Formats: sequence, C-alpha cells, structure tokens
Amino acid sequence: MDITLNLLMLCVGFILLMEGPEHLLEGTASLAKKYRLSEITIGLSLVAFTTSVPELTVSLIAHFYGDSSLLFANLIGSNTFNTMIILGCSALFTPILVKSKNAWRDIPFSLLVVGTLFFIVNDNLFFLEEENILSGLDAFLLLALFFIFLAYLSANQPEDNELVIHEVKSLPAFDIFNDIIRGTITVSAGGYLVITQLLFLSEYIGKSSEFIAIFILAVGTSLPEVATAYTAIRRKRPDIIVSNITGANIYNLTFSLALTRVIGEVKYPTFLNIDMTMTLISTVILFLFIHSSKRKVFGRIGGIAMLLLFGMYAYYVVIRG
Repeated sequence: MDITLNLLMLCVGFILLMEGPEHLLEGTASLAKKYRLSEITIGLSLVAFTTSVPELTVSLIAHFYGDSSLLFANLIGSNTFNTMIILGCSALFTPILVKSKNAWRDIPFSLLVVGTLFFIVNDNLFFLEEENILSGLDAFLLLALFFIFLAYLSANQPEDNELVIHEVKSLPAFDIFNDIIRGTITVSAGGYLVITQLLFLSEYIGKSSEFIAIFILAVGTSLPEVATAYTAIRRKRPDIIVSNITGANIYNLTFSLALTRVIGEVKYPTFLNIDMTMTLISTVILFLFIHSSKRKVFGRIGGIAMLLLFGMYAYYVVIRG
C-alpha cells in the first residue's frame, strides 16, 4: 500500500473515531433522560464514557488482532496524554479550579485504579509467574472498581447543574436508536481503519506497534477529551476538565480492559511498566499541585511541569523505539 493512501485512511479512521462518540452521546444521553436520570449524572458519567469509546474500540480490535502490547500501549498512552498534555496545555490557557469534593474523589480514585492495575498485571514481579496475564479475576476486580466509581458518582451529585456542559436533548425513540446504531457503526469502522493502517505504518517506518500506539494512536483516541477540554475552556468552565480527564482515565483502565478480557486472554508486556509508572507519577503530580494550593487550583506552573515531564517521557520512548 502507498504511504500516502495509508496516511489518508488513517486520518479518515481518526475522523470516524471522533464522529462516532458524538452520535453515541446524543443517543445514550437522550435515552438516559427518558429514564429520568439527572443531567448531572449524564454529564459526569456518559460524557466521560463516550469520550473513552475510541480507546475501547481500538483496544477491542487490537485484541482481535492478537496484539496485547498495542492494546495496553493504547490505553496507558492515552491516559498519559490526557493527564500530561491535555491538562498541561489547558492549565497554560487558564487556571483550573477544582472543587474540593472532586479533588478528594476523582484523583485519588484514579491513583487507586492505576496502582491496582500495576499490581494485578505484574504476575512475574509480584507472584513469580512466568507470564504477566490479566486473568478473569483481575478483570472482575477492575469491573468492581468501575461500578464503585459509578455508584459514588451517582450518590455524590452536585446540587446544581454547573458541571453540565453537554445539552441533553429529548429525542424520539427512532432518533435515539438511529444515533446509537450510527455511532456504533462509525466508531467501529474508524477503529478498524486506525488499527490496520497503524500496523502497516509501524512496519513501514520500522518502529514497534507500541511506539506507534503511544505517539499516534493515544493522541488520536484522546481527541474527544481534547474537544471536551476546549468546550469547557470556551464556556468558562475549566473545572470540568479534571473531572472529565480523570473519569475517562478510570473508564479506560477499568471498563475497557475488563471488557477486552471477556473476549480472551490478555498478556501484559513488562516493558510497559515504565509507561504505567509515568501515568502514576503524572496523577500524583496533579494531586500534589492541586492540594498545595489553598484554592485547589491547577495553574500554569503545574501545566509547565506536566509538559516538561511528557517531554522527558517522549524522549525515553523514542530511544526505546
């Protein structure tokens, strides 16, 4: 295949991955409203979920192709990009004021998820097993964390609609069904195009699929989070950015990974421990910067620190290949 056509199809795939979640969000949000879920619950849960749909889709397709390294690299790389680049760049444009409840809920829970995942997938390190495998019990634990997070969100809703940045429309049943089906087909087609073209690209440039996943795939699948952050800044609601990013990161490492395990065995490559450690470090930095401020603000200094950290991490990934 010609490299120009490959890049063109890759771009088409990413466009479909951006377009699909929009339809899914419209359909699922309207469906949730029909069942009388509050707009706050919809905003905090469905928005984070639908922005994570590209990572989920790509991970499932990578699993079908038998590439566990690509699967993990995509999810871990996406979380790292979300925290370091999206939050870092957002903080350069405007200070991000984080409500105390969110500062003590979302970020610590995200740390718990990353730490738990690091422990359960490193069978060789902690349990002296020959291979690192995400077992059925591990997947059950991740799902449990996912549902605990959802339950906590539902039980601790804000008393106002300040966190709602997505207008929930009341649609007819046919339009709801059409949006959900259209979104599912679009994101699936986009995921297939992205995976097949990235595998070709990795062979063409002589780099590993993990390298491609961290530098291109993770960025592409994080575009919905970029769009949400831009919308939040434009509407002068930067406080929603941290909740959306941490929520999406939790979805990625719990629901998405657990769902891929349902399909079959998932092997974890040990060399990605550095990448997961960077995700953990960036989350700790976010926590420390927010709690070192009396007003719970993640400001420009924190944003610069995140971008510098990503620069060092990117250098390491380039050297590793």
